[in-house]
Amino acid sequence: MSNSIDSPCRVRSFRGCGTCRSRHIKCDEARPTCSTCTENGSFCTGYLKQIFFDDDKVDGQVRYRQLLFTDEERVSLNALMLQTIPFRNTSRVLAYIEDQCQATSTSEGIDIIQGPFGAFRLPTHPSLDDSLVFTSNFQLDSCTFDTLDWNAECLLPPGEVVGNMNDELTVPSELNLSTQTDDNELWQKTFENAPLLLKHYVETVIPMLTPMRHHKTPWHVLFLPFTKQTLATITIGQDADSPSLTTFFGTLALSALSLISQDERWTALAQLFQSRARECLQDTLNDALSSPKHFKYKHIIMAMLTMIQLSMADGSWDETDTLLIETEKIIRLRGLCKSYKSRKIRLLHHCYAYARIFQESISLTSSRSPLLLNLVDAVESSGVVVKGADTPFFGLSAWGDLELKFQELKTQEVGENDLHLASPGTWKATLYPEIFGVPETWLTLLSQIIRLANEKSIAEMDASVLSLKDFTFRAKALERYILQCNKSRPVLRGNLPDLMQTTLYSALAIYFYRRIYEVDAELLQARVVHVKEYLTTCQSLCNTAGMFDALMWPAFVAGCEAIDPNLQEYFSAWFDVDTMHNKLSASKRMRQLMLKVWENREHDDRNSCSWLQFLRS
Repeated sequence: MSNSIDSPCRVRSFRGCGTCRSRHIKCDEARPTCSTCTENGSFCTGYLKQIFFDDDKVDGQVRYRQLLFTDEERVSLNALMLQTIPFRNTSRVLAYIEDQCQATSTSEGIDIIQGPFGAFRLPTHPSLDDSLVFTSNFQLDSCTFDTLDWNAECLLPPGEVVGNMNDELTVPSELNLSTQTDDNELWQKTFENAPLLLKHYVETVIPMLTPMRHHKTPWHVLFLPFTKQTLATITIGQDADSPSLTTFFGTLALSALSLISQDERWTALAQLFQSRARECLQDTLNDALSSPKHFKYKHIIMAMLTMIQLSMADGSWDETDTLLIETEKIIRLRGLCKSYKSRKIRLLHHCYAYARIFQESISLTSSRSPLLLNLVDAVESSGVVVKGADTPFFGLSAWGDLELKFQELKTQEVGENDLHLASPGTWKATLYPEIFGVPETWLTLLSQIIRLANEKSIAEMDASVLSLKDFTFRAKALERYILQCNKSRPVLRGNLPDLMQTTLYSALAIYFYRRIYEVDAELLQARVVHVKEYLTTCQSLCNTAGMFDALMWPAFVAGCEAIDPNLQEYFSAWFDVDTMHNKLSASKRMRQLMLKVWENREHDDRNSCSWLQFLRS
């Protein structure tokens, strides 16, 4: 049908009374009370005054809002606020101005100034029309923000001073978190560099943390959205809690660390963000186990895991050990006791356990360190009992036939609460393959080797702890199952995940013979060559940072046992390439330890000594 006949023009008015506009009905705009409200028996709230900004060049026919300040004046105001306003006091200043406005009568004129913020009200005047018209001739001759003389103290209500956000708090003495940062410099650098660093974090850092490269990793599902939310919160001037700021600044520091290899100027920025992350971690640790609970459990664990990743990337192994123990204390007292653990919580627990098991496998500290003893005391004194949970110590658990034990299905309670994989078995809901591309069976075997090696070290001082018969039984069972796993895995040259797992199992056999039997390095050279071949094939299939990071542990374990100069040259070059891709200090640290082992073995001519003995001596 043709639209030749124009429909009648609908006239809209935006000058109706408040009651009609809220009810979305037509108002006749009668004064002082509209007829519609009178007929309906409603209370007419009257008419609001409207301000229009007109352009003189259009003779008032086209109306639009015009900015009161020029671009230069607004830039000057923004710079002034960023330099002088204490970040966490902005909301308090605005709330103070609002309270002062509400305390005065609506008929009174007010003029309140607190720093760059202000509020005014024009007194009622009979000659004023319902609409106030400001034209473009309106100038701010007497008010330019470049000449305003004010400081941070004038932003606060009378009688209050700017609070110190860096007060020293009680935290574990092993963590040096007493650094302080300049607020003005911090926030200026944050808003200038946060978008670039977060983009680099997504494109470069996250692939280093997971080799599977899918989009449902903990970093995509939890850490990245949490960091973006924190950035949005602080951008609009609201306060973010300590776990949020810890994760945010820790993420920026981690991203900046990975850029240092490209430009040394990122070093100062990484140190600045790391210092603030440490300060925020103080508040997080102090309130992590408080009652009532101030912070969400997931947010606390994300903050702790971010700092663990940062300390590992920075090569601070002692700090990593301390942060892992503190994280485990929070998990055992607040996480494992939850009757229902969501997928997100299990993702976080898997991330912690993965880092703890790997760190324990190459840790130079004692398995009975004072910090770990304090953790045990805290768990025991709390009275928290969790069904299916293991102990904080990496000690032996009871199992008979290891092969049959691995065929058993774990219950949900055991699967969720067996934090360090003390109990062999199969748990179908495990997330390790999805996150890290590592079978839980492999991690369980590594955990069992660590436990047997720890008990062996204790038994050397106290023979009553572990009998020779029990040690031999467990060692033979582990050896048979590791060799069975190696034989049952075909080498698929084109299948990268399977090839990566084959590399892990081959390195696991080397680790077993070194930690448990202390086999001479000469007898391990064939296995070292196998690991070298697998690493070469993996490198040809996927030359990315995430794959290098996933294979760093087998490269280190096999490289430490390399005796032939050609093999040593290969592993040294492999870590050089890894450093180029990884752009973090973790691979540099591993390479330094490997070179130290080679040097000590050459001087002492002791192939029977393991790399762990050299490093602990």
